[in-house]
Amino acid sequence: MIVLSIVHGISGLVLFLLPIALTLAGTTPPSFLFISLGGALIGIGGLMLAFLKSGKPLLPAEKIFMLLPWLLLLMTVSFALGHGLA
Repeated sequence: MIVLSIVHGISGLVLFLLPIALTLAGTTPPSFLFISLGGALIGIGGLMLAFLKSGKPLLPAEKIFMLLPWLLLLMTVSFALGHGLA
C-alpha cells in the first residue's frame, strides 16, 4: 500500500508539474497546460477516494460518487484538449 501511494504521488506530480515546466520553457504551446488541469482534477478525485477509504471523507460518500464521474469527464476532456491543441 505504501509503494502504491508513493508511485501514485510521484506520477501525479509529474502529470501536474511537467506540462507547466515545459510551457514555461517554451518547449510546448500554452494549450499543453490543459494536461496539468487534467492531472489536478484526477488528483482531486483520488484524494476524495483516499479520504473516503480512510474513514475520514471530505464529503459524504454519496456526494463523492456523484462528483467522481464529472471529474473523470472533465479530466478526459482536459487531457484531450492538451494533446489535441498542442
